[in-house]
Amino acid sequence: MLQTSTPAPARQAPLRVWSPRSANAARRAAGLPAGSGVEISVKRGGMIFDEGDDALYIFKLISGSVRLARVMEEGYRQICDFILPGNLLGFAADDIHEFSAQAIEDCVLIRYRRCDMAALINEGGTFARDLHEMTASGLFGAYEHMLRLRQRSAKERILWFLKAMSRRSSTPDVLHLPMSRCDIADYLGMAHETVSRVFTQLKRSEIIAEASVNHIRILKPAALSHA
Repeated sequence: MLQTSTPAPARQAPLRVWSPRSANAARRAAGLPAGSGVEISVKRGGMIFDEGDDALYIFKLISGSVRLARVMEEGYRQICDFILPGNLLGFAADDIHEFSAQAIEDCVLIRYRRCDMAALINEGGTFARDLHEMTASGLFGAYEHMLRLRQRSAKERILWFLKAMSRRSSTPDVLHLPMSRCDIADYLGMAHETVSRVFTQLKRSEIIAEASVNHIRILKPAALSHA
């Protein structure tokens, strides 16, 4: 397991900011039948679910972004994935969540009862397709995360991260990175200072340009191809 020097944040009671409301327009946009699921809103920093919570619901992210993380026994935080619009989250192998899900930005999600999952899958359509794609991409991402980062230099890890985010973006050469540098460090098993230093190096080498800390333009896509 990758380690990072960033200490785990102090555990707080989950901040619930859910606001159920009529969501047929959002469901239609997501390709879901009217009446399925409930639209909820979670403010930036709010917990969608926490480690140890009962796994009662499954979610589809409509807008915003989410970090999936776990506090390791050694006390550091390991970020396991970043959830972007269109992704599903909340699946658990047992009856409790082994990871926490926290909103990086203000989020809108569709919340389904876990007990209804079989019916949703049997209906086919978007939910079943998304579940299949999530399972396949999740396994690939987990394996790649483990294999690609092993014995890799700091620069290679950042290039791999940018390549992975580019694949998930509708504009591969212009990336919106909602996560902080600390989040990236905890995902890649690096120190925060090292992440900042590598981004500075990539800008000086004109591999990337930075419109802001959260918006990156890839100037030399070929530099990512070997990551």
